[in-house]
Amino acid sequence: MLNFKISSVLIIVSAIIGISLSFIYFYNQTNTAKLSVTTITGQSFYLADLLGKPVLINFWASDCPACMEEIPLLTEFYQRNRDVAVLAVAMPYDPPNRVLNIVNSRQIPYTIALDPQAEISNAFGKVVNTPAWFLLNAKGNIIYKKLGKLNWQELQQTLDAESF
Repeated sequence: MLNFKISSVLIIVSAIIGISLSFIYFYNQTNTAKLSVTTITGQSFYLADLLGKPVLINFWASDCPACMEEIPLLTEFYQRNRDVAVLAVAMPYDPPNRVLNIVNSRQIPYTIALDPQAEISNAFGKVVNTPAWFLLNAKGNIIYKKLGKLNWQELQQTLDAESF
């Protein structure tokens, strides 16, 4: 009887692990082809349009001190790494006029997207905390994720290790 219970527990644990691994695989294969993006300037495109080179995505909010601190670092990264597309996604609750004011006052050169319906943040696992970072390889697969301040050295090592 004890062997039967242990076997049942092992089967259940194995099933849970299998389902979890399937979820992780699916989550890491974000379907970027259908993800529509609208910039602060009203330009619309599909995230897939950026593929063919790595894409660094930053979810940020105007009321997030860490996000504001990282704007100059992200600007510097963008200017040094023209072979990496940079997309900063304002959180759904951020008013567009506030986002536009920050973009203008800080002279942000990289692409800023609005996400009023949370479609982009939901596609990346329902992002609610900021800053959140995702690095996609040229095929659109997530190869690096970070919640909180970005470790720029770790990001660069990931970029260097990936053959794009």
